[in-house]
Amino acid sequence: MNYLKVDDYDILYDDAETHMRMDAIPRRDLIAKIERDSKLAYDRLKPTMLAIPVSSYNQDHEAVFRAAFTAARPGVPSIKPFQPLVLGYNNTSLFWSLEREKFHPNFYVDIPNYLEQKLTALSMHESQMRDDIHHSSVKNVEYTARLRGSEISVEAAEGYMVFRQVL
Repeated sequence: MNYLKVDDYDILYDDAETHMRMDAIPRRDLIAKIERDSKLAYDRLKPTMLAIPVSSYNQDHEAVFRAAFTAARPGVPSIKPFQPLVLGYNNTSLFWSLEREKFHPNFYVDIPNYLEQKLTALSMHESQMRDDIHHSSVKNVEYTARLRGSEISVEAAEGYMVFRQVL
C-alpha cells in the first residue's frame, strides 16, 4: 500500500480464520460492511466509480463479488448513494470457469506507463504470487496485460466488464 501510495484502506477482517472463510460470513453482514459500516463504505465515500472482483471459483472472491455487487444496487439517490460506473475486474483464475461465467472485457484502460509499477506491486504481494509457470505469477499477469493491450491495439491494457454505466 505504501509503494502504491494508497490514501487509505480498511481491512474488514484481519483474523486468519475469518479472512480465509469469507464465504462463511452471512452475505447481509458482508453487504453491511461494504455498504455502510466500514470506514470506506459506499455510503461514506459516495464513489462515482466502483471496480469489484468478478465472480470466480474462489469462494472468497465469489462472496466479496456478491456482497459488493448487491451493495451497489440502485436506489433513490437522496437516500442511497448511486455509483454511475460499476466495473468488474479480471483475476488470474478466471480462465477456469464455466463458459457462461467467462470474463469478457468490454471496457479497457491503456496502461503501458503503469505496467512496471503494477508488476512490482504484485511481486510484493508474496502470499498471492506463484512461480512463473502458474497462472498467478507476475509473468502471467504481464502476459495478460499485453494480451488485453493487443485486443485494442496498444502495448498493455487492463480489461474490465461493465456492469453499469450511466452517462
